[in-house]
Amino acid sequence: MSITVDWKNNGAFIKIEGILDFEVVMEANDLLIGDPRFDAILYQIWDFREIKSVSIEVEDAKTIATVNKAATRWTKNVYVGILANINQNNLQFFELYRKTMQDTAWQYGIFQNYKDLTDWLESSLGKKFS
Repeated sequence: MSITVDWKNNGAFIKIEGILDFEVVMEANDLLIGDPRFDAILYQIWDFREIKSVSIEVEDAKTIATVNKAATRWTKNVYVGILANINQNNLQFFELYRKTMQDTAWQYGIFQNYKDLTDWLESSLGKKFS
């Protein structure tokens, strides 16, 4: 398992490799939310393209979304882009997260390639991404 968080221009790029489970996602969330730059965040890009498997139960997915839902109290209008090789195993987690977050101001999108994700961010935020 590997987690990297890179910050750039009020945004964060989070990459996770290996097995995606509850502890890994919570550790990544801690790195992100615990950073003082999170207070001014405009977007998050979560790259799950290198995960080998997803081992997250429905209740764990709800807990993860609840933690992020609490973060919406102090970070409004954040765009969360998910990069993933979509399959039935990981789609359930991503869709449950999206459903839990839908009544917040955060916008959420799932993409299979970086260009589509950055096009979405550029049209939403009005700035270029490299």
